[in-house]
Amino acid sequence: MLEIKICVDDVDYEVLMDCLAPVVGDALKAKGGIAALAGGKQNFLRGMGKLFLKAKGSAGAEEAIVQLAQKKNKLFTKKIEDLATKNGIKLHVQTLDVKHL
Repeated sequence: MLEIKICVDDVDYEVLMDCLAPVVGDALKAKGGIAALAGGKQNFLRGMGKLFLKAKGSAGAEEAIVQLAQKKNKLFTKKIEDLATKNGIKLHVQTLDVKHL
């Protein structure tokens, strides 16, 4: 087993919001009700994400990413595994720890 530690800086949060909008949308759709209506509106979710960034800045975005990664840990590990598989690398992520430094 390997332990790999990667520190990430200079994140383009607007592009990240665009990538996360479908994930958030799917989660909202699964909840049903009014949340499901918002989940189907990708442009609305992107706009809300950009408003959040404007209001909270990068520190707020980093904290939100930490909370999302902790809550949706299995989803993040699956995305990493899928990306590796797409690039011809077979691996299984045992754990994923995300924290704000």
